[in-house]
Amino acid sequence: MKKQYLFSLLLYALVISANEPFDTIKPETATLQMDSGKMNVKMEKTSENNWKIESFIKVGGGIFSRTEQAVFAVNKRSIKPLIWSRKERILFNKKNYLVTFDWDNSKIIFDEDGDKGTIILLPDYLGPATGPLLLRLKLREAGLNNLPNEIVNNVYFKGEIKRRTFSVHDLEIVTTPLGEFEAIKVARVRSDEDPREQIFWFAPALDFSLIKIINDDGKQKRELIISAYNSN
Repeated sequence: MKKQYLFSLLLYALVISANEPFDTIKPETATLQMDSGKMNVKMEKTSENNWKIESFIKVGGGIFSRTEQAVFAVNKRSIKPLIWSRKERILFNKKNYLVTFDWDNSKIIFDEDGDKGTIILLPDYLGPATGPLLLRLKLREAGLNNLPNEIVNNVYFKGEIKRRTFSVHDLEIVTTPLGEFEAIKVARVRSDEDPREQIFWFAPALDFSLIKIINDDGKQKRELIISAYNSN
């Protein structure tokens, strides 16, 4: 049954055409596992154009937990972040983050664990969760025969806008608990002196969903791999 399922997904990937509009995405759930825990992710449509992504991480039997939520609007060729929030707990230490994208007044309002402020909001700015989503949708829009060499996003992060460049590599075989998938490798471009790394693998057979992540922030390196996936 699993082989038939994966074959069907591969066949679907081969007939994906370019210029796929962003707003044809579908609700989905996924689980990505790591050494000491897992991350559950759910994306659902909340109104005609608005969507919500929720993720929950639990590591070390509950020593660390994190809940993240992003509300955003999707049009045929754009994503507009609306609200991003995160709640973290390490033992008894709790932190709360809230970022509001006020498009009527062109400003970002943030309150990150007591650090408050506002910055200017420009049309192409993204939130922490919508940054990776736009990578996925740009790859899907381009199609397998016309992938770009790089993608540049302007992403809000800790009270600032970060201009992030990602290099797009060839398809690689990624082995997961669900089987093997061909996936597009997308890596954050950093200077030679910067040891940090951030790498994503997007699987065309799963509507270009993220199936593997490597994130090294200089303090801790984590690898997440997909172990469950469902699309409605």
